Amino acid sequence: SCGAQGTVAVTSNGGTSWQRVQAAGENAYLNNIEIAGPSASYCVGEEGLIIKSVNGGNNWTALSSGVLSGLYSSFFFDENTGWICGDSGKLILTTNGGNTFNNIDSKSNRYISDIYFINPNTGWYASGEKKVYKTTNGGNDWFTPDSTVFSGGVGAVQFVNTNTGIAFTFDNKILLTSNGG
Repeated sequence: SCGAQGTVAVTSNGGTSWQRVQAAGENAYLNNIEIAGPSASYCVGEEGLIIKSVNGGNNWTALSSGVLSGLYSSFFFDENTGWICGDSGKLILTTNGGNTFNNIDSKSNRYISDIYFINPNTGWYASGEKKVYKTTNGGNDWFTPDSTVFSGGVGAVQFVNTNTGIAFTFDNKILLTSNGG
Protein backbone atom coordinates (compact mmCIF):
# COMPACT_ATOMS: atom_id res chain seq x y z
CA SER A 1 0.00 0.00 0.00
CA CYS A 2 1.05 3.64 -0.35
CA GLY A 3 -0.11 7.02 0.84
CA ALA A 4 0.78 10.16 2.73
CA GLN A 5 4.25 11.26 3.76
CA GLY A 6 5.87 9.41 0.86
CA THR A 7 5.62 6.00 2.47
CA VAL A 8 4.77 2.53 1.23
CA ALA A 9 4.03 -0.55 3.29
CA VAL A 10 5.90 -3.70 2.28
CA THR A 11 5.24 -7.31 3.27
CA SER A 12 7.28 -10.42 2.55
CA ASN A 13 5.12 -12.89 4.49
CA GLY A 14 1.72 -12.69 2.84
CA GLY A 15 0.53 -9.74 4.92
CA THR A 16 1.15 -11.13 8.40
CA SER A 17 3.37 -8.15 9.09
CA TRP A 18 4.17 -4.93 7.24
CA GLN A 19 7.22 -2.69 7.17
CA ARG A 20 6.88 1.04 6.50
CA VAL A 21 9.43 2.25 3.91
CA GLN A 22 10.20 5.89 3.14
CA ALA A 23 9.84 5.71 -0.65
CA ALA A 24 9.66 9.43 -1.48
CA GLY A 25 9.98 12.77 0.31
CA GLU A 26 8.12 13.30 3.57
CA ASN A 27 5.78 15.80 1.87
CA ALA A 28 4.96 13.46 -1.02
CA TYR A 29 1.51 11.97 -1.39
CA LEU A 30 1.33 8.64 -3.22
CA ASN A 31 -2.00 7.70 -4.80
CA ASN A 32 -1.47 4.24 -6.32
CA ILE A 33 0.96 1.34 -6.28
CA GLU A 34 1.26 -1.26 -9.03
CA ILE A 35 3.27 -4.48 -8.93
CA ALA A 36 4.41 -4.83 -12.53
CA GLY A 37 6.19 -8.16 -12.32
CA PRO A 38 8.51 -10.17 -10.14
CA SER A 39 11.07 -7.39 -9.82
CA ALA A 40 9.36 -4.06 -10.58
CA SER A 41 6.81 -1.95 -8.72
CA TYR A 42 5.65 1.58 -9.47
CA CYS A 43 3.99 4.26 -7.33
CA VAL A 44 2.37 7.41 -8.69
CA GLY A 45 1.42 10.54 -6.79
CA GLU A 46 0.89 14.25 -6.69
CA GLU A 47 2.94 16.73 -8.73
CA GLY A 48 3.75 14.13 -11.39
CA LEU A 49 5.62 11.88 -8.99
CA ILE A 50 6.49 8.40 -10.26
CA ILE A 51 8.81 6.15 -8.28
CA LYS A 52 10.02 2.65 -9.07
CA SER A 53 11.38 -0.24 -7.02
CA VAL A 54 13.25 -3.21 -8.43
CA ASN A 55 13.87 -5.01 -5.11
CA GLY A 56 10.49 -5.79 -3.60
CA GLY A 57 9.75 -2.24 -2.43
CA ASN A 58 12.73 -1.82 -0.13
CA ASN A 59 14.34 0.96 -2.20
CA TRP A 60 12.71 3.43 -4.59
CA THR A 61 14.01 5.66 -7.38
CA ALA A 62 12.24 8.73 -8.75
CA LEU A 63 11.52 8.69 -12.49
CA SER A 64 11.12 11.74 -14.72
CA SER A 65 7.48 11.83 -15.79
CA GLY A 66 7.50 15.25 -17.43
CA VAL A 67 4.19 15.88 -15.62
CA LEU A 68 3.46 18.53 -12.98
CA SER A 69 -0.12 17.56 -12.12
CA GLY A 70 -1.40 14.78 -9.89
CA LEU A 71 -1.16 11.19 -11.10
CA TYR A 72 -3.87 8.90 -9.76
CA SER A 73 -3.61 5.38 -11.13
CA SER A 74 -1.57 3.03 -13.28
CA PHE A 75 -1.82 -0.20 -15.20
CA PHE A 76 1.26 -2.20 -16.21
CA PHE A 77 1.33 -5.17 -18.58
CA ASP A 78 4.82 -6.11 -17.42
CA GLU A 79 7.91 -4.51 -15.89
CA ASN A 80 8.46 -2.29 -18.94
CA THR A 81 5.10 -1.36 -20.42
CA GLY A 82 2.51 0.61 -18.52
CA TRP A 83 -0.07 3.39 -18.55
CA ILE A 84 -0.44 6.16 -15.97
CA CYS A 85 -3.34 8.59 -15.70
CA GLY A 86 -4.09 11.72 -13.75
CA ASP A 87 -5.38 15.25 -13.50
CA SER A 88 -6.40 17.41 -16.49
CA GLY A 89 -6.80 14.43 -18.82
CA LYS A 90 -3.21 13.35 -18.34
CA LEU A 91 -2.42 9.99 -19.91
CA ILE A 92 1.17 8.79 -20.29
CA LEU A 93 2.72 5.56 -21.53
CA THR A 94 6.10 3.95 -20.95
CA THR A 95 7.43 1.04 -22.96
CA ASN A 96 10.94 0.98 -21.47
CA GLY A 97 10.47 0.58 -17.73
CA GLY A 98 10.01 4.27 -17.02
CA ASN A 99 13.13 5.56 -18.74
CA THR A 100 10.80 7.75 -20.83
CA PHE A 101 7.09 8.54 -20.82
CA ASN A 102 5.05 9.55 -23.86
CA ASN A 103 2.06 11.87 -23.60
CA ILE A 104 -1.05 10.35 -25.17
CA ASP A 105 -4.08 12.34 -26.32
CA SER A 106 -6.80 11.14 -23.97
CA LYS A 107 -9.63 13.17 -25.55
CA SER A 108 -10.46 14.38 -22.02
CA ASN A 109 -9.65 17.60 -20.19
CA ARG A 110 -10.86 16.45 -16.77
CA TYR A 111 -9.17 14.12 -14.34
CA ILE A 112 -8.70 10.47 -15.25
CA SER A 113 -8.99 8.50 -12.02
CA ASP A 114 -8.38 4.93 -13.21
CA ILE A 115 -7.19 2.94 -16.23
CA TYR A 116 -7.49 -0.74 -17.07
CA PHE A 117 -6.54 -2.92 -20.04
CA ILE A 118 -7.78 -6.44 -20.78
CA ASN A 119 -5.13 -6.92 -23.49
CA PRO A 120 -2.56 -4.67 -25.21
CA ASN A 121 -5.18 -3.27 -27.61
CA THR A 122 -8.33 -2.96 -25.51
CA GLY A 123 -8.56 -0.70 -22.49
CA TRP A 124 -10.78 1.77 -20.64
CA TYR A 125 -10.35 4.75 -18.38
CA ALA A 126 -12.64 6.40 -15.83
CA SER A 127 -13.15 10.12 -16.39
CA GLY A 128 -14.19 13.15 -14.39
CA GLU A 129 -16.25 14.03 -17.48
CA LYS A 130 -18.77 11.50 -16.10
CA LYS A 131 -17.91 9.04 -18.88
CA VAL A 132 -15.94 5.86 -19.50
CA TYR A 133 -13.54 6.03 -22.44
CA LYS A 134 -12.31 3.04 -24.45
CA THR A 135 -9.52 2.18 -26.87
CA THR A 136 -9.37 -0.79 -29.22
CA ASN A 137 -6.04 0.07 -30.86
CA GLY A 138 -3.58 0.19 -28.00
CA GLY A 139 -4.34 3.75 -26.91
CA ASN A 140 -3.84 5.45 -30.26
CA ASP A 141 -7.49 6.55 -30.22
CA TRP A 142 -9.95 6.89 -27.32
CA PHE A 143 -13.74 7.12 -27.63
CA THR A 144 -16.86 6.85 -25.49
CA PRO A 145 -18.62 3.60 -26.45
CA ASP A 146 -21.77 4.70 -24.62
CA SER A 147 -23.17 8.19 -25.10
CA THR A 148 -24.50 8.22 -21.51
CA VAL A 149 -23.17 10.99 -19.31
CA PHE A 150 -23.39 9.63 -15.78
CA SER A 151 -24.54 11.69 -12.79
CA GLY A 152 -21.07 11.80 -11.20
CA GLY A 153 -17.43 11.47 -12.16
CA VAL A 154 -16.38 7.88 -12.78
CA GLY A 155 -13.92 6.71 -10.14
CA ALA A 156 -12.75 3.23 -11.16
CA VAL A 157 -13.13 0.77 -13.99
CA GLN A 158 -12.27 -2.92 -14.39
CA PHE A 159 -13.08 -5.69 -16.87
CA VAL A 160 -12.93 -9.48 -16.75
CA ASN A 161 -12.99 -9.84 -20.56
CA THR A 162 -13.55 -7.55 -23.55
CA ASN A 163 -17.29 -7.36 -22.83
CA THR A 164 -17.92 -7.67 -19.09
CA GLY A 165 -16.93 -4.77 -16.87
CA ILE A 166 -17.77 -2.73 -13.80
CA ALA A 167 -17.21 0.88 -12.79
CA PHE A 168 -18.44 3.21 -10.08
CA THR A 169 -19.27 6.89 -9.91
CA PHE A 170 -18.38 9.31 -7.16
CA ASP A 171 -22.08 9.69 -6.39
CA ASN A 172 -22.25 5.99 -5.42
CA LYS A 173 -23.60 4.40 -8.59
CA ILE A 174 -22.39 1.01 -9.79
CA LEU A 175 -22.09 0.75 -13.59
CA LEU A 176 -22.21 -2.66 -15.29
CA THR A 177 -21.63 -3.53 -18.94
CA SER A 178 -21.89 -6.75 -20.89
CA ASN A 179 -21.04 -5.25 -24.29
CA GLY A 180 -17.62 -3.70 -23.71
CA GLY A 181 -18.75 -0.34 -22.48
